[in-house]
Amino acid sequence: MVQPRQPSRDGQPPARTRPAPASDPFAGDFSQERTTAAVTSWPVLQWHGGLASLVGDADTVKINGGFFIEGDRIIELGLEPGNPAPGFERVTLRLGGKQIEGWGASLLHLAFIFSDFHWEDRESGRLRFPPAEYERRKQQMPGSERELRGRTRALVGVRELLDEGVVEPLVFSVRGTYSAALNGILRDLKRMADEATRLRKRAGHSGLIPREAFWVPIYTGGMESVGEGANTSRVALPKADIPPDLSRDFLVSHLVDEAHRRPGGTFDEWAETYGPAWEERAIGASADESYTQNGNYNDRYVEEPYEDYS
Repeated sequence: MVQPRQPSRDGQPPARTRPAPASDPFAGDFSQERTTAAVTSWPVLQWHGGLASLVGDADTVKINGGFFIEGDRIIELGLEPGNPAPGFERVTLRLGGKQIEGWGASLLHLAFIFSDFHWEDRESGRLRFPPAEYERRKQQMPGSERELRGRTRALVGVRELLDEGVVEPLVFSVRGTYSAALNGILRDLKRMADEATRLRKRAGHSGLIPREAFWVPIYTGGMESVGEGANTSRVALPKADIPPDLSRDFLVSHLVDEAHRRPGGTFDEWAETYGPAWEERAIGASADESYTQNGNYNDRYVEEPYEDYS
């Protein structure tokens, strides 16, 4: 039986008492075994092939292609889109019928922390395949290999941005002919690292010199025709002037600042911070063990045996 409320001694009804707040239901313990972490992303460094894809402030067409960073990505880097860093200029790309403002550059110095290569379906670019996929299709389903297009992805440091205080890397991602051109540059960069390691050992020092120890000046090549027949087009490819014979002076002149390349330096910090997410994305592309991760390049896949020039 419910008892009636008793009046207080002064004749007033007793004050209502608020129930104690319930504990936060999200504050308890939850198993973390099958949780999915937020996807790690990086600002993207793009490459465009020139011609009518680039318009200037006065809608004048600029012929040369080159690097491009979208305005939103510039803000993510902590920089002001209206105040280009040295080496960049304000440009607008016409992509998918839209004009996208950002920064363009005809030459940047890049250091390659991680890189990988895969094939993707030409139609949508959403399906990814390991490097062996091209040869597998060529042997088992002749003709279907033409449905593939190569893509090279790299996590890079950009000297021009580091000099402006940017403290994170960018992803440089290219496909098709641009991917093939970048793979050629990466092969030459490996030669630089191998030759520097040889000189180091000859001087009696142990250990290897990684490719990230060198800045690679990558610039916009002149417009050139690529492809055959109806697939021919004129584009500007990424280029790097790395000579066949590597001198000690050439290697020394391209060394990255010690603060970035030393043990525990900037690049080590980036590798520790972003390495797991990079590996997860690479592994997630395919269960095939031949999927290439972190720039372990070999001749089997750095050459792109496909006829794609877009």
